[in-house]
Amino acid sequence: MKANNSTFRGFTTAVSRLVRGAGRVTRLLPLVIAGNLAGLTGSAAAQSALVPRIVDIAPREAFVGQIITVHTAVMQVSLPPLTGYRAASYALHFPLYNPQSPRIYFADTSGQPTIRGLAVVRIDDDSYRVTVPPNARSGPLRFENGFNSLVNLSVSVAGYTISNLSQFDVVSVRIDGIERLAPAEIQAVSQSSATFNLADIGTTPGNHLVEVTIGPSLAQRVIVYAVQAQATSPTNVIEVTLMAAGEYLASSPNRTVAGNKVTCSWQTFVVAPDPADSFVKGFDFTFDAAAVTTTWTHWSGSRSNQLASGRVVEPTNWLLNPTAVVLQLRRTNGQAYMNVTVDLLNASLVAADGFPYDLQ
Repeated sequence: MKANNSTFRGFTTAVSRLVRGAGRVTRLLPLVIAGNLAGLTGSAAAQSALVPRIVDIAPREAFVGQIITVHTAVMQVSLPPLTGYRAASYALHFPLYNPQSPRIYFADTSGQPTIRGLAVVRIDDDSYRVTVPPNARSGPLRFENGFNSLVNLSVSVAGYTISNLSQFDVVSVRIDGIERLAPAEIQAVSQSSATFNLADIGTTPGNHLVEVTIGPSLAQRVIVYAVQAQATSPTNVIEVTLMAAGEYLASSPNRTVAGNKVTCSWQTFVVAPDPADSFVKGFDFTFDAAAVTTTWTHWSGSRSNQLASGRVVEPTNWLLNPTAVVLQLRRTNGQAYMNVTVDLLNASLVAADGFPYDLQ
């Protein structure tokens, strides 16, 4: 079921929850006790141990139910002289564990990490995703039966749910300029799907600038949405809807705004044999955010010399994570004018006149 009550162009309210993640299988994370503890009963020499410990948490602020990433490192710790029963007690303190899904503990009301995290997923040798469990509080985390983390997690009481109904993956979510999603992503699904993906992001209560970037990957960004929104408890649900072609065509920082209408220019420089005869041609696209429609004018030399004008036909069926799209331009009277191929990764288009136009 998909929600449709719009609160901001590109953002509405969602009702279902499905977060996807992926891990890869590599070598096992080492857990080595220096020396053979079973054979140390007669020795009083000081020993050391190599123990995995949580060294970083991303993000360091989250709320119950949110997926976070913990990063571990194998650290050498000193142990007192191991003799008799003490050697056996240390052997129990550092047991072997399942490296695919170890136990990760969160702080309780006393600030001690005793509450077991949920749904641990191994990313690689040194990184795991884990869901913040109910009743978790701010404080250190603990990896298996090891030592407390070197950094603390701040458990929030408010935040956002970012829901993706776009044709692109959500590859970045920034709260007040700080990245809160990467390297994870919220994957897009087919528009015919009854489900969609979302992710929870915790922060302090109040108003924050939320910037959401969509595209095929973090290195292939297509468009950035931005909105001031309240972080609430329960979460304020922000939905990224299907990107309209006109939104992209009018997405330059050099845009002009008049009410609900945003206008941007795409231009090409036509080189003539005599430099004095060279000139600029351009398309001006105006996106109406209220009507979700886009109009255009094609001009040559100057904007006063219009070749034609009309409307952009929105695609009826977007592919998932497209890198280019073919748009049909129709004249004001409805007749076909030309098709343009838009490069969504490089903000350029090639028109039927053979010239490449770049977003200004």
